[in-house]
Amino acid sequence: MLERFALMAFNQMLLRFAPTGLWQMRFLAIHLASSKLRARFARSRIGLLWLILNPIILSSIIGFIIGRLTQSDSIGDMVIYVLVGIVTFDWFSQSVALSSGLLSNEASTLLRQAPLPFSIFPIQHVLYTTVSFLLSMISYIFVATFVMGIEWVSVYNFYFIPLVLVSIFFFLPFSILISVLAGVFRELAHIIPHVMLVIYYTSPVFIPRSVFDGDVISGYTALNPVTAILDIQRDLLTYATAPNAYDFLLLAAWGVIGWCLAVPLLIWGRRRLVFYG
Repeated sequence: MLERFALMAFNQMLLRFAPTGLWQMRFLAIHLASSKLRARFARSRIGLLWLILNPIILSSIIGFIIGRLTQSDSIGDMVIYVLVGIVTFDWFSQSVALSSGLLSNEASTLLRQAPLPFSIFPIQHVLYTTVSFLLSMISYIFVATFVMGIEWVSVYNFYFIPLVLVSIFFFLPFSILISVLAGVFRELAHIIPHVMLVIYYTSPVFIPRSVFDGDVISGYTALNPVTAILDIQRDLLTYATAPNAYDFLLLAAWGVIGWCLAVPLLIWGRRRLVFYG
């Protein structure tokens, strides 16, 4: 049900905002995204339920360990903190880092057979990762309700919708950038995982947020878009407070920077992508 709703929302978004060429390819993008989602758990008995169970299992283990090490007053609160961090960072890393294989793995054959706009492949990929993220966030509802009751439910939860939209606006151009550059410079596919690892450990994914307010790393934290997404998520879902407008502006700014780089690169690579694929 949630997968179908997300696909319908994407369909409407393309209708309103996408150029004619992409709009004509909307069913291909939706088909590729839904096929990838089904194929991911094709041999599993419980299928998409793993998107809910995996975050619960992993956050429970890490949250318990971190809670013990930091002598936290509430292990449950730490589990919620870690769950939000893991699910959100997984959304970011899959949307951006895994784009490095789009040209060589998914798009290459189709690009050789038909004159498709290459941007359709990053679009379907970000759609796939976003639907996976939304399904994974169901795990938050179960864990937060078990630990906090209904205290996490507030009017600020509605900020979740603009957060998803702004995040997609930020993810998509960088997905395009990495997919094109990794298709031309194959070594980039080996560098990106290390970059993601650095971002993972320098963002408040599971490490307490207060650590990142120190003088040494505070400047980096203020410009880190992953930190902004995590802060917004925890404010509106866990702490029941209004998210900081600066965090939304930071994500939008990174998105603008990404699009300023991605659009010229797509124009430059339009006639070269099939060759490198």
